Amino acid sequence: MNVLIVNAYSARNRGDGMIVSQMVRLFRERGCEVRVMSDDPGDSYGVERVQPLAPIWPSGDGPSKLTILARVARDYVRPDAAQFRWADVCVSAGGGYLYDDGGRTSRLNVARRLLPLRAARRAGTPVVLFSQSIGPFASDRWRRLVARELRRIPLVIVREELSERVGRAMGLSPVLCDDIAFALEPGEPPASAPTLPPGTIGVTVMNALPGVDSAGHRRYLDALAEGLTAGLEGRTEPVAVISQVSAHSGDDDVGVGRELADRLVRSGVSATFVDLGGASDEELSAFYGRLRLVVASRLHSGILALCSGTPIIALSYLPKTDGVLARLGMESWVLPAAGLDSERLAATLARALEQEGELREQVRRRLPELRDGALRAIDLTMGSVNGKAAA
Repeated sequence: MNVLIVNAYSARNRGDGMIVSQMVRLFRERGCEVRVMSDDPGDSYGVERVQPLAPIWPSGDGPSKLTILARVARDYVRPDAAQFRWADVCVSAGGGYLYDDGGRTSRLNVARRLLPLRAARRAGTPVVLFSQSIGPFASDRWRRLVARELRRIPLVIVREELSERVGRAMGLSPVLCDDIAFALEPGEPPASAPTLPPGTIGVTVMNALPGVDSAGHRRYLDALAEGLTAGLEGRTEPVAVISQVSAHSGDDDVGVGRELADRLVRSGVSATFVDLGGASDEELSAFYGRLRLVVASRLHSGILALCSGTPIIALSYLPKTDGVLARLGMESWVLPAAGLDSERLAATLARALEQEGELREQVRRRLPELRDGALRAIDLTMGSVNGKAAA
């Protein structure tokens, strides 16, 4: 079976890359030939990379926004369907990009993400929307636009109950599976990983929050620093602020991670900044496995930790975080990133450290179920195509 994975760019965004790399691995293990549609120069995945329709990857010498808009309009009317005809199935990479926060960037992103789905249908290639989070939508017009396109897709897979409900309200019949990242099998920590003291707490931080202005982001960062400091007052646990994303100037948490580590040190917390950008997902997950707890602003930093059995406190920046944690029965360990309250974070951190053993056991019990749910998405995708071929 030939599988074309679209909407698959990542570079050093660990979440996006982790999703696509697991999809590639699992399809290839089942004998599929895989290609990835991406104009991100950092993407390889060990398979052939083909160019998307309208440009997606941001570049200093790339096309202007006006040029991109013109390409989107052209491809909407007359998409180049040639490269889709190679595929037996066009699979839109899992993730959480089908939402509208009211900003132009998110709406342009939605439009570009829908283009390959429309082009594949015009080429007669079956389409699968893979392990997706859908919504929220600030505009009912954009919700209807997305719904109209998704209703033409025979297999829509969602990764949590929140998106399942959104999908049903849009007139879809979504199938619930789990985030494909839960299929990750941790390896050994990378040789470049620093040796951290026992009991180290990991933290990931975001350089921007969807739909939140710079002042709101600054309040989030202040609350994160203050909450961690208060929660660790009188304790000896050190903190490792870990870079999860270093993709491009608009999506890079290295600077803000260093800032947070410096602020913690000035507040009397033993803290260090860690960047393991060259490590594989399997190595990074094993590194998270050595931590006592992770305060995860990035969803997939939390999943990397969970795959190694490390409990997390999740800071939610979109409903997808709440939905994925609910799959683990860990709703009470989710706090909002926008409007984060430092006192509540401090109290939650203290409670998590007290209940660490119970949390680890809960993660250990639920992981096999989530792994099976993640693998089911691969099998459903292949079965949807094989079933049509047999008929």
